[in-house]
Amino acid sequence: MTRILVRCDASLSIGSGHVTRCRTLARTLQQRSAEIVFLCRRQPGDLIALLEKEFRVLTLPEQALSLCEGLEGRELYAAWLGCSQAQDAEDCLTVLSSTGLHCADWLLVDHYGLGAIWQSQVQVGLDSDVPCRLLVIDDLADRPHHADLLLDQNFFWFRYRSALQAACASPLPPVAGPALCPAGAGIRPASAAGVDAHGVEQGAGVFRGGRS
Repeated sequence: MTRILVRCDASLSIGSGHVTRCRTLARTLQQRSAEIVFLCRRQPGDLIALLEKEFRVLTLPEQALSLCEGLEGRELYAAWLGCSQAQDAEDCLTVLSSTGLHCADWLLVDHYGLGAIWQSQVQVGLDSDVPCRLLVIDDLADRPHHADLLLDQNFFWFRYRSALQAACASPLPPVAGPALCPAGAGIRPASAAGVDAHGVEQGAGVFRGGRS
């Protein structure tokens, strides 16, 4: 059985989007007989109880909440994590080891506070003859990643094009674009919306991230 570890968080500061899209992917993978294990940090609004209804969840120790007021960019996302990337990676490896999970086939990461430092540390720390592969979900393009696959479900995926081409011997097709948005089954695709006399799709969808 393929084992997939999922690292994501929700909180009153972060919102629910990262957990929501990871849950959508996890449901599909679980239906295809994959073993899914979430790694989430305890904090107010963490949605851990919601995930536990469907999946195994390993919880990381709760950290004192950092003040986010006035922070922007990388400083804000680092505050969301609640600790350094190295500390978070160590917490993940410790809880995995304590539960006897020493290896995985894939590691799915969806967190604005995590980048190449965390990804490399966790991949090296997992004990496996075959290295764990990494799928990173990110739509900021503001930090380096150590990943086998990178998914950006937004319109602006081309921001990664130069980085992908520089890192690879031959250009890779982008794993990106709205068509790959991990939306749940209850979200109606645009093609199902009404079309007016000019062939223009009608309707709009609004998601406020679980914080409003």
